[in-house]
Amino acid sequence: MRIKEVKIENGDRKLIAAQKKKKVLKAGKLKRKEFRKLVLYIKNAAGCPCPQLDNLSGSFLIMGRKVDNKLLLTAIYKWDKKAKT
Repeated sequence: MRIKEVKIENGDRKLIAAQKKKKVLKAGKLKRKEFRKLVLYIKNAAGCPCPQLDNLSGSFLIMGRKVDNKLLLTAIYKWDKKAKT
């Protein structure tokens, strides 16, 4: 997916996905309507350095889980479609 913006909210980082540039590889128990306005949170990460989020251009592979009606980010990687590894 592509990331539209990153905000700080109540001590957490909030990642907002771009509307049209996301593809779900494995949805788990999430419903289709939850992907329309995809927002992921990184708990207690307001002051944490996150080098992956320094440059928001390009695509990312993002993994997360649902906890209490919020999607928590568990891993984020730069995604290069051309790389075969």
